[in-house]
Amino acid sequence: MTVEVKTTLDASEVEKIGKNTESVRAAHRAQADTKPPLVAVFAFSTSASPHTTLSWFKTLLPGQRPDLVCVVNPGILYAIAAVEMVGECVLLHRKDVDRNRISMTWQTVEDHQSATLVDGVSYPVAMVRSSIGSSRSVFEPGRALLLFSVRVLAALGERGSLGTAWWESYLDALTRETEQIKHVA
Repeated sequence: MTVEVKTTLDASEVEKIGKNTESVRAAHRAQADTKPPLVAVFAFSTSASPHTTLSWFKTLLPGQRPDLVCVVNPGILYAIAAVEMVGECVLLHRKDVDRNRISMTWQTVEDHQSATLVDGVSYPVAMVRSSIGSSRSVFEPGRALLLFSVRVLAALGERGSLGTAWWESYLDALTRETEQIKHVA
């Protein structure tokens, strides 16, 4: 597995990631039956919206797209599903009166702030276009990092490199919930 770490993603950085990914996949392997390494990208932030960031990865040729991407701030995951690059926002759940998370119900804000306080914790805010419409949504970066870790371990497990059952048993269905970024042509 390779992991490319970036401070801030922008269109030119994603283009470089594509070239690096292609190079890693083309590298000579010691054994002919060895799969090319899993390619992951970990970025601290993006210079654009979740949708625009996804569009940068979609412009790469299929062989240039990394297998998994995590952008911690705001909290986005990108992955290859079949040959298509898909994006998911890891949004902060709304809570009921007993402070329990409500399934597939997300915190939103009305103004154009870049962060908001929820229960005394600062969370990033960004515009999200998804199947439920467009909104300024509150993201959950810590959960994005957790889900990225689980997906990396699962991908390595699928390659026979590492088992994941022990790790996934700690995550309930609510922890796994994300909102898929709507593709706009």
